[in-house]
Amino acid sequence: MKRWREGNARPRPLSANLVLGVKPFFDYTEARRMNNRLILAATCCVLLGAGSGALADDHRGHGSDDPPGLDDNPGHGKGPKPKLTETVLEFQTMVGVNGMFLGATNPIRGVDGGGLPWVLDGAKGELKDNGKLEVEVEGLVVPGTSPCGVDCNPAPFFKALVSCLTVDAGIENVSTTNGSEVMIGDPTNGNAKIEAMLDLPDPCIAPIVFVTSPTGAWFAVTGVGVIPDGS
Repeated sequence: MKRWREGNARPRPLSANLVLGVKPFFDYTEARRMNNRLILAATCCVLLGAGSGALADDHRGHGSDDPPGLDDNPGHGKGPKPKLTETVLEFQTMVGVNGMFLGATNPIRGVDGGGLPWVLDGAKGELKDNGKLEVEVEGLVVPGTSPCGVDCNPAPFFKALVSCLTVDAGIENVSTTNGSEVMIGDPTNGNAKIEAMLDLPDPCIAPIVFVTSPTGAWFAVTGVGVIPDGS
């Protein structure tokens, strides 16, 4: 066993150095290894970050082989979005012709009333800004004084008409041009649904919707209440 000469200090254990406040022996080799590991890890992070940025730039660039739907791809239109249709008029009531509006005495915007009083149980409809019109009526009939002898609809079918105020013409009325093929339902009991596309004037101000006879006399009009019979 090697003996320590007098005057040479015997090495203390690490715990003793800590207790005495003496700085412990430092392993420079291990420190260099640790430093190399840190440098390697940092280099990997930098390389990974650069690769991610390149991928992001590539996606923003949108190459010619990119699938349809990217901004600069010919298959992806960048034009204006399709215009959504807006509701111009929506209603859930109509008024049957009667009293002072019968016949040609007091036409509404140039539309004569039917020659006989008409009543109805219900109505609803909608007019879109692209001219799409939907009108549904229930029980639109002439009361017992009709040619049927009972409450019925003597007309073979109904038509619909939209009346607009305009700048140039003053009043412009647009009617469904088809016949019975646009009316769904039983014309005898006055139940019908009309669907049509109309060419509305521009502008179309304060539109009124009529349900008319095949010749254009109105039986019901958008409104609320009951017209007195005038007797």
